[in-house]
Amino acid sequence: MIPQISQAPGVVQLVLNFLQVLEQQGFTGDTATSYADRLTMATDNSVYQLLPDAVIFSSIHGGRGVAGARRRRTAF
Repeated sequence: MIPQISQAPGVVQLVLNFLQVLEQQGFTGDTATSYADRLTMATDNSVYQLLPDAVIFSSIHGGRGVAGARRRRTAF
């Protein structure tokens, strides 16, 4: 049986800073840091169930994706 995730770990400041930089550099997709969104992405039919720190949904309508927003910055 797959072990149950016992606690809802918070989001570290580095991840929040990264998401803020994405927005400042023109990222037009959606981001999510709620436990519910992160848990949904952790249970994607794999046996690993790794809880992500954040979820990034790229825009498909001509917006700048993650690669475009991140290209100019190497701090992360």
